[in-house]
Amino acid sequence: MRKLKIYLDTSVVNFISADDAPEKQDATLDFLKNHINKYDVYYSDILVFEVNRTPDPLRKDFLLGTLKQFPFKYLDMRSRFEEIEELANGYLKAGLIPKSKRNDALHIAICTIFGFDVLMSWNYKHMANINKQIQINLFNADKGHPKTLYLLTPYEVYHER
Repeated sequence: MRKLKIYLDTSVVNFISADDAPEKQDATLDFLKNHINKYDVYYSDILVFEVNRTPDPLRKDFLLGTLKQFPFKYLDMRSRFEEIEELANGYLKAGLIPKSKRNDALHIAICTIFGFDVLMSWNYKHMANINKQIQINLFNADKGHPKTLYLLTPYEVYHER
């Protein structure tokens, strides 16, 4: 049986050190320490770009170091960036993702173009909720991408196995 292919958005990495949200932090760390090897887990330059915008240099270094601490795989998306950008723009134009959340649209488009099974996120408002999942999958199918993309939290991924 093949491993599920999971893409991380930036919120997952951020919650590794979220002392103000202990349940999410615990679920994230549990996934990363005890379950990650059951999956192929990827990140992209969009995550790195967002982390590099962190104003606190110590926190930024910690978050970038996390990418080396766990067995994440780097997804080189450059060869398909025009497709990704076009699909992300479609999400924004259709109002599926707010125009101010362009990177969220890029994360979703990356997952769609590269055929990921799961986009892992703690972002309930724009990604990890059933309404967005249905809307995005309907939009994707209409654009010729029929594979279902699941938008889930770390907790949902390892408790559904």
